[in-house]
Amino acid sequence: MRSPHLIRYWFTAVECRGIGVTAVSSDEALELIHSNSYIMSLKPVLNDYIENIDVQTLDRDHVIPNMGVCTERGIWFPNVS
Repeated sequence: MRSPHLIRYWFTAVECRGIGVTAVSSDEALELIHSNSYIMSLKPVLNDYIENIDVQTLDRDHVIPNMGVCTERGIWFPNVS
């Protein structure tokens, strides 16, 4: 059986730099965000998201050097692993 195709999502949010998640769908990405106690403690107000984000377009000074693995299912920014 083939594994599902994973998609990188970048959620823009009020009062934080953003949230990076790799998941099968945007609904699954939101579930991962809402089930993470650290992220929910930040009380992010999600505005919108970019599907299939090219991580090289993200903040080179903060996001890229501090992100986790974006090729595996899960939250990669902030790096909560």
